Amino acid sequence: MARPRREPNFDERQAALPLAKAPARRAPPTPEAIAKTVTDRDPSPVGQPELAAITLRLALPRAVLERLRARAIRETRKLEALIREILEGAAK
Repeated sequence: MARPRREPNFDERQAALPLAKAPARRAPPTPEAIAKTVTDRDPSPVGQPELAAITLRLALPRAVLERLRARAIRETRKLEALIREILEGAAK
């Protein structure tokens, strides 16, 4: 014969316990904070710790690339330096 189930013993002290507080959530990081963290991991060129080096591959229309190269040749500069200057100006 099966035993009858016992009713759980209700304890008044248990009902008086305070509920646990939810852990405080941190505010999500801002895009600027994320960009700083990622940029800090980029390597620096030798002797220039204020710069961060990245590899960038661009696919430009041939006509645009020809104009950029012609401008770099006229200014007797490297194409990379010209594009860097353009990007720095656009980021400000």
